[in-house]
Amino acid sequence: FKSRAQLRRRWRANCSAGESGCGAEPNPVFKGAGPAEATAAGNILIQAIASGEIADLEEARAVVRESFPPAHYHPRDREAWEARYHEVRPLFAEDG
Repeated sequence: FKSRAQLRRRWRANCSAGESGCGAEPNPVFKGAGPAEATAAGNILIQAIASGEIADLEEARAVVRESFPPAHYHPRDREAWEARYHEVRPLFAEDG
């Protein structure tokens, strides 16, 4: 990716496609997807736990919740996804 903005757009597109393909309303698969920086944040928080600055994993999760607002994704183009599903479903059918 040439920029962080391009990476964020791709991330949002992938999450949106996942929701659309699953048809997950009203129970979305990505219930508040985390930040693209999750790996870096996780590494920092593990170091903070190891050094005693944060008590445990529960407190680390609270830090994440307070620091990164979740992004919510909802299905789009349900008709197109449903049509495609019916096209490929026979490919995975078990033979009698």
